[in-house]
Amino acid sequence: MLTTAFLAVGVTLGCSRDTAARFQQFIESGDRFAAEGKYREALIEYRNAVQLDSMSGAARLKLADAYERNGDGVNALQEYVRAADLLPTDVALQLKTGEYLLAARRIDDALTRADAVLKLAPDNVDAHILRGNALGGLNDFDLAIEAMEQALRLDPSRGATYTQIGLVESARGRLQQAEAAFKRAIELAPTSVHARLALANFYWAFNRHREAAETLAAAVQQDPSNEQANQALAVFALATGRMGEAEQYLRQLVRITKTEQSQLTLAEYYTATNRSAEALKILVPIASAATASIDARVRLSRAYAATGEHAKAKSLADSILAEAPRDVSAQLLKAQLQMADRRRDDALETVKAAVAANPASLSAQFTLARIYAARGDVRGAETAFREVLKINPAAAAAQLELSALQLVTGAASAALNSAEAAVQARPDRLEARLALVRALLAGKQFDRAEAELKALAAANPGSAAVLVQNAVLAASRNNRSAARGLFTRALEIEPSSLEALGGLLALDMSARDAAAVRSRLAEQLAKSPTDAGLRLLAGRTYASIGDTAAAEQSLREAIELNGTMLPAYSALGQLYINQGRLKEALAEFEARAQRESNPVGALTMAGMIFESLNDVPQAMRRYERAVALDPRAAVAGNNLAWLYAESGQRMDDARRLARNVAEAHPESPDIQDTLGWVYLKSGLASAAIAPFIRCLENQRENATCWFHLGLAYKQTGEVDKSQGALKKALSLDANASWAAEARQALTER
Repeated sequence: MLTTAFLAVGVTLGCSRDTAARFQQFIESGDRFAAEGKYREALIEYRNAVQLDSMSGAARLKLADAYERNGDGVNALQEYVRAADLLPTDVALQLKTGEYLLAARRIDDALTRADAVLKLAPDNVDAHILRGNALGGLNDFDLAIEAMEQALRLDPSRGATYTQIGLVESARGRLQQAEAAFKRAIELAPTSVHARLALANFYWAFNRHREAAETLAAAVQQDPSNEQANQALAVFALATGRMGEAEQYLRQLVRITKTEQSQLTLAEYYTATNRSAEALKILVPIASAATASIDARVRLSRAYAATGEHAKAKSLADSILAEAPRDVSAQLLKAQLQMADRRRDDALETVKAAVAANPASLSAQFTLARIYAARGDVRGAETAFREVLKINPAAAAAQLELSALQLVTGAASAALNSAEAAVQARPDRLEARLALVRALLAGKQFDRAEAELKALAAANPGSAAVLVQNAVLAASRNNRSAARGLFTRALEIEPSSLEALGGLLALDMSARDAAAVRSRLAEQLAKSPTDAGLRLLAGRTYASIGDTAAAEQSLREAIELNGTMLPAYSALGQLYINQGRLKEALAEFEARAQRESNPVGALTMAGMIFESLNDVPQAMRRYERAVALDPRAAVAGNNLAWLYAESGQRMDDARRLARNVAEAHPESPDIQDTLGWVYLKSGLASAAIAPFIRCLENQRENATCWFHLGLAYKQTGEVDKSQGALKKALSLDANASWAAEARQALTER
């Protein structure tokens, strides 16, 4: 027994020593890689160490630092929290963890870290500042300022405290006090890059781009090798459309950080600016390594596609999907390649599969929304963008797209709300400000739109998009000469702007200058013969000037170029309806109904055409499908209720449909008339009277509604009222289809 016990102890001690030695080897190896700037390799070593000793706070801290240096903030936060829990007396670590928690909006947790440090070190200035920032995040601004003031009492010369006061004052809307605090921080710490970045961010947030650019430049001049300053200038340049200026700062970031992430960002910049050959020089060695991440390989595939090397791009994409079939970035890459091959329907199905597999993926939902929007599938796009906002309520890009969709559907008030939310989330973003202007113009809030445009024009003097909106404002105020000049300048700056072209065409049409319309369209179509959006605009414009042959040709060319462009089907269908070519119109709306995610509009139009063709059963089927997709579909529900009532079938359903639609649209005369008619056909004449009266309150000259009201009064025995209503109906339209029935009713007292 003694020998066995001794051997067991010996084995245990040997394993323990071996584990400790391996742990130390991993730590030392990670330290060497970190010292060389090879943070990806350092991550692997530190992770191995943590697997051997998960309770080592020091190892967790090294792992967190490596994640931070590699640009992986999510995992850095997780490891900093674990390290801080294991090292509760490490004040510096607690503060850094608190800052990470604050950035992640885990404000209560950040406040807890600050309070824990203050128990250990009551006079710690940074802890008071962290506490103040956390309280500011909880909108307790008075206590936040009190905490900052305590920090100032402890160290009045510390400029960073004024920076934090500036942030709190800015959050509470006291902009003059905020700016003064930021400037005071620079006075106290003139060599502080952080102080200048804070002031620059303040200027940027409130659209003071010139001052932001100057302050950022001063920050880089103060310390050319400062990572944050170079990153801020690169982001600022990209966000404000100064693509050429961004490169020098992105290249400097690569030199400073030497991280894979900074190299990938530079490569992405090269791909986005059509310099894919330079992107490949960076991506090929990174993505060819045995330890290459999926992210690097996905970017390499995109770069291959951008240079026209589709076989390489597809091969790499296939290998990534074989390895990680559920990876969102790989699935979206596949969809991108399908779009490039004009396999747009296949791309839609691929993205749908990505969303089904990863419903919480922001990028997948956003891509799905974008594809729907590009197809003109407004309902599908709106639904997908709302899913994006469920995942991230502050997603400014989704709010922007949603605002544009709402403008298309005529919901100007909703579009304004979405644009204002986008501006609140990203006040520095030009696209957000432009969306706000578009919504204001749609809502006829011209003075507010003008004020916004003045600020945008000052900050972006060469922006074609700003010129276009100024032109729209001028046209809205009947200053057509100014509008024409602004649209023309915008088109010179951005020749592909359909918005500017559309504005000029509208001015030509309002001047009844068909020759100018044709000339302008011919010139643009010659420049961009494969632009489906331009063909759609041409088709609609030709239809407006009565050239149905040119309209039909342009719309058909739009569909040939992009068979998923749903508005082209609708425009062609409407053109056929106007020409009385109902069967051809029906084919277009049926085609759209097959392609759209939620084809309520297309089904409703098809139902209306079937009604015109006297095919009531087919009309009913289309309306029923539309109502099944959207119980609030007003036209489909109203028409279906009417057809049910006329046929004497499914009267319970007819009443339910008519009531639902009337409740949703109480001001619509036609819908109130339908509700009354359904009640009348159901033998409920007394219930029919009120809807007919509501119809006539909104449309006194509606002869049909007067006729229906006369019939209802007749059935309730109110003879004088019946006679009066029937006579009124005939006085308004003596040749209506129901006129003979009205005259007959007048003879029956």
